[in-house]
Amino acid sequence: MRRLVPLLATAWMTMSAAANPVAADTIDLRLKFIAPDGAPLAALPVRVATGTEDIVRQPGSGERGETDESGGWARQIETTIEQRKITLDSWFVRHPSNLLRIAVEMELVGRQALYVIELDQVRDGTVGAMSAWIAGNDGRFDVPLTFHKDTHAWSFPDDAAGMLMSSIGADLREFELLGSAEAGWTATVTIEKQSFTVR
Repeated sequence: MRRLVPLLATAWMTMSAAANPVAADTIDLRLKFIAPDGAPLAALPVRVATGTEDIVRQPGSGERGETDESGGWARQIETTIEQRKITLDSWFVRHPSNLLRIAVEMELVGRQALYVIELDQVRDGTVGAMSAWIAGNDGRFDVPLTFHKDTHAWSFPDDAAGMLMSSIGADLREFELLGSAEAGWTATVTIEKQSFTVR
């Protein structure tokens, strides 16, 4: 089962769920990038990093490369699976989770943005959430895009007079985290990359 996490639950997971790193595991990571019409995005420049919150936000972490002809990016990696407890349907019940954090750096309207994906393996399946960040003064990707409640649009936080975007520029379409520390892990993610016309 695949579930998208509501924004409020995502904030609760980020602020309140204590994540406990365990020993590094081998993960078969399979990413696919598609356009809004479903066409594969071949030769797309990306940087992919996995690991803790601190690691993935570093500008030099992970590996840079391009997607293959099918829009895919596949690697067998060693990374940290974290254990934490998250809320799902009820604020009062917290569920044990195995967390894999994946960060993908891509172009967004002529700038670089980091998309942080959190996959939580819970008893009933995989819960997924994604957020978008730009680099701060020190180069770390720790400044979130600004959401405007009145227009339901997004913008760059350092460009108040700039363009408004209808989304963060990417969307999770499919995601699943399977396996265990004993059997090994497989993570599959499909990301739809959107584009905007500057007028």
